[in-house]
Amino acid sequence: MDKNQKISLYIKGYEEGQKEAWTDIKRLIKRHDGWDLRSRIESKLGTLYQDLASKRAELMDDPALLGLDEREREEPQESDEVDWDEAFYLIIEDKPSKSMLALKELVENGYQGLCISNQFPNKLKKKYELPDENITYIQLQKSNFGSDKSCIRCSPNNLTNISTKIGGFIEKHSPPAIVLHGVHSLTLTNEINTVLSFIEWIKDRVHKNDGFLLTSISNSDFTDEEIGKFKGYFDEVIYDG
Repeated sequence: MDKNQKISLYIKGYEEGQKEAWTDIKRLIKRHDGWDLRSRIESKLGTLYQDLASKRAELMDDPALLGLDEREREEPQESDEVDWDEAFYLIIEDKPSKSMLALKELVENGYQGLCISNQFPNKLKKKYELPDENITYIQLQKSNFGSDKSCIRCSPNNLTNISTKIGGFIEKHSPPAIVLHGVHSLTLTNEINTVLSFIEWIKDRVHKNDGFLLTSISNSDFTDEEIGKFKGYFDEVIYDG
């Protein structure tokens, strides 16, 4: 088990413990008066994702907290050939070429594809020669103007709606192979930590259905610090270009 897997496992347990503890406290408080304290607890539960992001960053900065050796602390290496053995990949690329070609390969091997992008599906299909069958598209766009009628349109500022569409897709199409390309659009209208929690939610659903999540981001859209945050959420990081 590598560094990122160990950290993800630790964070999952940490999150479950925090939720259980604060939910129990909330349950006890409901039996008594104390609106101020109750409000504080509600606030704590509401900002739990910030605590998780902070804890993850702490572990990434000092992996020794989990007893990781020097070999496990090394940064992910660049890779040209990918065997797709892991479940969660972060692909850092200027254009979504590697992620789209990976989606095509996975679909050809029996996976059910879902592409979430701010680009027009027809443009992606033509450019990357994606198959007409077994790939569903969610286009991230605030208005219906100019949108492709063959896809599902979701506003990038409505993560709840996007989550519902993703959840519905996974229920009906397994095993799933999901490409999340429109990350930058999501962070323009949502806090980055909220988007990271959203990605963690997708990972949980993908893991339960033996699928893949390939998240594509560009160096030009994010700072080094932000990219560092993204890296902590994935099994493997791939650089293309």
